[in-house]
Amino acid sequence: MKKWLFGDINYQRQSKDGKLQTEFSLKGGMIPNLLFWGIIIGLITWLVMK
Repeated sequence: MKKWLFGDINYQRQSKDGKLQTEFSLKGGMIPNLLFWGIIIGLITWLVMK
């Protein structure tokens, strides 16, 4: 749960025959992403309302 909130998620899966490999990597967590998007949306809202 801590990694999901704060970041550094690495997921790898390989098919049974070994030909296909799926990799998913997320460097930022939920809290940093929400903070980033909240600031961006807040700035856009502030500029539009100004």
